[in-house]
Amino acid sequence: MRHEGVDKRIDTAISDWARTVFGAPRQIVKLVTNVENLDAKVERVYVEITQRSVKTASGSTRTRQASPPRLTANTVDPFAYTPASLRAASEYAIACMPCRAEGHVRCDNCSGTGTATCRTCRGTGKETKHFKNGNSRLIKCKTCGTEGTVRCLDCGADGRVACRSCEGSGHRGEWLTFEETVTRRVRLRHDGPKHSNPSFEEVRPLEERELEAFEVEALSIGQLAVVLVLSSIVLLAVELEKLIRRRRS
Repeated sequence: MRHEGVDKRIDTAISDWARTVFGAPRQIVKLVTNVENLDAKVERVYVEITQRSVKTASGSTRTRQASPPRLTANTVDPFAYTPASLRAASEYAIACMPCRAEGHVRCDNCSGTGTATCRTCRGTGKETKHFKNGNSRLIKCKTCGTEGTVRCLDCGADGRVACRSCEGSGHRGEWLTFEETVTRRVRLRHDGPKHSNPSFEEVRPLEERELEAFEVEALSIGQLAVVLVLSSIVLLAVELEKLIRRRRS
């Protein structure tokens, strides 16, 4: 006979749980004759370790004068900055090595001469003219005028082009930045029956809605450690699940 002291909340919890389990008996609440409060503690420690390694980055800059470093990678605290603020606090300018701080380098297309081989006649000064009757003959190259060379378009006949490394400023910027890696771990310790909440095993902080069925005894800053007391409803679900498995077997 069903015990009159069974809490209606237990009935609701059992019915809700049974709907999630394939093969659970119908009207399973009638099978419950007594409920005992059997609380157990679960200590859950979630740890998130963030590591930042400082390194030097470089790129083009508009500054045209060298300046000394303002911060060093060995002394800076990367956790005191964001990537943007660390760059603003540490950026300085150095002379560009590829162009030797001149801002320009020799044009590769013309080898610094300011003239390039005519592409129409390939440097011969003559081009082939074809006639409608199928005949052809060599004539003066209309592009270079028999010179075989033309004004270099890459450098504008100057023989020099802007340095790609510094984009013509003659200097490069260097600054400090950091690479961040995050390691996450979860440790569980049980005092009594083992819990059946799979979210406890997941390597992440628990959400408030996941703690509604529990009484939180201790909660440290940043949810590093959470000690939970499992309600008898959850433990009852564990026992019923074992019962159903035995009946199947």
